[in-house]
Amino acid sequence: MEERAKGGKEERVKKVNICYDEEGDILEILFGEPQEEISEELDDDVVLHKNFEGEIVGLTILNFKKRFKQTTKL
Repeated sequence: MEERAKGGKEERVKKVNICYDEEGDILEILFGEPQEEISEELDDDVVLHKNFEGEIVGLTILNFKKRFKQTTKL
């Protein structure tokens, strides 16, 4: 993890991995290195992943293309 000083505050920059499984239509966004997590369903097909300290470490969206199409209609 890289740390930078910004305006007197320490800022942590984490590696972001974005994976899309086209066959399963699953988008997964992971922050930082893999670690043990607790998963919480936020909405139908949307799961938030947190570590044991409560920090967000990832997000999974099932049926991603279907959901994306619904939100981009004009």
